[in-house]
Amino acid sequence: MNKWYDSDSCNTGTVIGGQLCLVRNTAKYPFEEKMDERQQEKLIEEVEDAVSSSDFLRSMNLSCRRIEPSGRETEVLVAHLCIPPLFMRDGGSPAVFITPDESLTIYVNGTEQICIQVSVPGRSISRAAELADMVDRELNKSLVYAFSNKYGYLTASPLFAGTGLSASVLMHLPYIEKKQLTGKYARELGQFGFSLNAQFKGSMPAPGSIYRIRNRKTLGLSEGELISALEHFSLMMESREKDARASYLSENRLIEENWVYRAYGVLRYARYLSQEEALTCLSASRTGDLEHMWNSDRPVSAFGAMVRSCDCEYDPSGYSEDDVGQAVGMQRAADIQSELPEIAMSANF
Repeated sequence: MNKWYDSDSCNTGTVIGGQLCLVRNTAKYPFEEKMDERQQEKLIEEVEDAVSSSDFLRSMNLSCRRIEPSGRETEVLVAHLCIPPLFMRDGGSPAVFITPDESLTIYVNGTEQICIQVSVPGRSISRAAELADMVDRELNKSLVYAFSNKYGYLTASPLFAGTGLSASVLMHLPYIEKKQLTGKYARELGQFGFSLNAQFKGSMPAPGSIYRIRNRKTLGLSEGELISALEHFSLMMESREKDARASYLSENRLIEENWVYRAYGVLRYARYLSQEEALTCLSASRTGDLEHMWNSDRPVSAFGAMVRSCDCEYDPSGYSEDDVGQAVGMQRAADIQSELPEIAMSANF
């Protein structure tokens, strides 16, 4: 089954997709840092029972995976945007309930007891909020949440107190970067309680020029107000990116087209690709897609390829421990090339 990040809607513009998390703790158990292993196991069983007793949740085909906090499977789930790193903790007995397309996850025993996350392609954050609310209501039929009439949902972190909501939009902002405006806009968003941070980690500021706009507080605001504000700021940043791209290309069109085609050539013919190089070249190729610099029946730089480049499975046989990086890089290049369409120069090139 295709994953949500393979949707065509992730590849049509500056806005890639959105994710919405609802943080919940039960009244039955203390916050996670004070729960023992027996209580954590019991909570997983209770969430599993809540899922199985709901016709709606059963229809989502959720499967339960017990995971190690620092294990390989957890790394994969983080790379695939299934587990928000914000809610991960060292130790404990975590589990994740996940749909086949990875659009819905229920992460249990992170920094908070329960994190419901819905991921959607394109400009659909309101739809994510609706689905997350439905999942939340179904779980609440079996689980009693810790709630205060004064403060709202009680959470271990004050950041999520109130609605318990964390909402974000993923955006591709290469030309705001080139114009050196990311710091300015991050400070501006910070004044309104939102952050602008790189999605993928690496030695460069933002590998692939992929950024996430997220709310930094929930107390005192309704879910509707937070979603509305996030939609407003994502539209604002989208408009700024389009203006920056138009301005930059009007001044440096040939130089930029040359870079875009060179990036495609690296993706097509490289024997080895580091994660950062893959993301950089895929980012450049995305400009080729959006600016119609070539003729192709499908995107050269699909967001799904970016996600998979951050989690590269490889065959370790024949490689020493010192050569693992080489094995990963070779497999990454091969995986990208298997998805890469052939291109022809656009008629208006």
